[in-house]
This record gives sequence, C-alpha cells and structure tokens, in this order.
Amino acid sequence: MQCYAAKNRSGRMGKFNTVFCKTYNRFEEARFHPDLVEQYEMSDEEESKPRGKSGRDGWRSVKL
Repeated sequence: MQCYAAKNRSGRMGKFNTVFCKTYNRFEEARFHPDLVEQYEMSDEEESKPRGKSGRDGWRSVKL
C-alpha cells in the first residue's frame, strides 16, 4: 500500500510504502516485511485478472 503525504507549503509530496502487520496491529514500513509485500502483490494479481476472454475484450465481458 502506498501513502502520500502532502505538504502545506512548497515542496515535494512524501511517498511511503506501508503494510499492515497483524502481529503488532499497526502499519509499518514495507521494507521490514518483504513476506507481507509478496502476499499483497500475489492477492492483487489474482483480483486483477479478468475471467473469460483475454486482453481488453476480457475486461468488457466481466460483470460486477
């Protein structure tokens, strides 16, 4: 999960990669938990794959 922190004054926005650690019930830096990052990426890939046809037509045929 990526979080963006905006500033009130001029400057760049901050970008943080965070994951939720169930052991401590809090959000932590993703670099400390590579196993959780891998789990998140695998679950995201499964949800984003369209069922049925391939390519762009597959997205049109999916019913929500």
